[in-house]
Amino acid sequence: MEDMNDRDSKLSAALRQLARDDEATLSTSPSVEAHLRAQLRTIRSSRARRQRTLVLALAAAILIAVGMPALWWAMTHRATSEPTTASEVASPETTTAFFPLFFGSVPTSGSHLVRMELPPSALARFGLAAANELDRTAATVLADVLIGDDGLARAVRFVRRDLHQEQNR
Repeated sequence: MEDMNDRDSKLSAALRQLARDDEATLSTSPSVEAHLRAQLRTIRSSRARRQRTLVLALAAAILIAVGMPALWWAMTHRATSEPTTASEVASPETTTAFFPLFFGSVPTSGSHLVRMELPPSALARFGLAAANELDRTAATVLADVLIGDDGLARAVRFVRRDLHQEQNR
């Protein structure tokens, strides 16, 4: 039995010595090791660059997705609340802010403002109550509809003619 244990320990020692000899003679040269390490650093840095680019692109997309509707809203509300010309100051009309419609977020290269008459029930669909008796009894109400070049309606605002200013003209 002892003979068997002695053989196992001699065999283990011989295998360890063989591994040390192989490591000393079969290892790579320092220049090859340096070249491989340089390649690994290049791969890591290119991955990091791609990840940074992806994160920046994602941040830009989120900024555009959030910023464009906010900018459009700010521009339409500023345009309807602050008159820009003398004719708008003396205009015998009162308008609401633009209400975005279903296709309001679809991009367009240009748009047209079209005035049309709608039934008074259109006011209620946007949560607006008629402001005076004339609006309640009117057969139609005026609305400006913003239509894109593709023919899709983007937004609507309602117009009320100020009869007192119109009669004084």
